[in-house]
Amino acid sequence: MPSRTLRKRGRPPGGRKPLPAAGPTKAARKPRADSPPAQERAFLSVDSVALRYDASVATIWRWPKTRGFPEPRKFGRLTRWALVDLEAFDQAMSNT
Repeated sequence: MPSRTLRKRGRPPGGRKPLPAAGPTKAARKPRADSPPAQERAFLSVDSVALRYDASVATIWRWPKTRGFPEPRKFGRLTRWALVDLEAFDQAMSNT
């Protein structure tokens, strides 16, 4: 009867594959000089916007048609609201 401690071919003891050589991660890379700041690239889903304004998802979909709320942007099948647009809306609402 074979022993239970047999190793799989080419793998070190413990059965794990060796890790690849570590390269720079996304967090370690420097942003390009011509890229906008992170805040300008931030987009929120309808669920995140609903939490931000303490409203239902249906209400968030209705607001752009009735309240001057920012229009969402489409990225393929995804629909997102730009954070800078939402902050501009908040600023405009607080000034009125």
